[in-house]
Amino acid sequence: MSASPKSAVWKSVAPLAPRSVLFAALALSVACGASTIEPQPSETVIGLATSGGFAGVHFAFAVDGPAGVIRGVRCVSFCDWEDGDVLATVSSAEVADLESSFDAIDFLAGDDQDFGVQCCDQFHYELSFSRSEESRTVMGSSELLPAEILALIRDVEEWVASKRESSAR
Repeated sequence: MSASPKSAVWKSVAPLAPRSVLFAALALSVACGASTIEPQPSETVIGLATSGGFAGVHFAFAVDGPAGVIRGVRCVSFCDWEDGDVLATVSSAEVADLESSFDAIDFLAGDDQDFGVQCCDQFHYELSFSRSEESRTVMGSSELLPAEILALIRDVEEWVASKRESSAR
């Protein structure tokens, strides 16, 4: 048996094939690397302190956009963390989702405001929101806060609870 002679075309293509594959792989890895740009960390910091009520709750947490975490700031009663604990990690997109609740009511348009305390057995809230150079803090008892602020507080509480639940899995 005689080996079939390789054609002139095969002789000129065969040595290039490994280089072509290497070049294609390199080009693909560069292209893939360019398309996986990480989003910028959020500049937003949201804080919520809750106290009072018949049970005497007293705790505070913060959504720290630059760090990408929800952090327990203070735990006196009715909380399951130590001061400074990371309660969950969050992405910039997730923080942006929560920010949209503040933007929907134009939260930053107002001044810092204390709505006061009506009486006993009510929760007292202090909600702060800062982004870039803007910030605002509102506080007051649950019966005196405007409905849109109280709804925003509920949104923050539910959002934090869902992120903590997701990270616990």
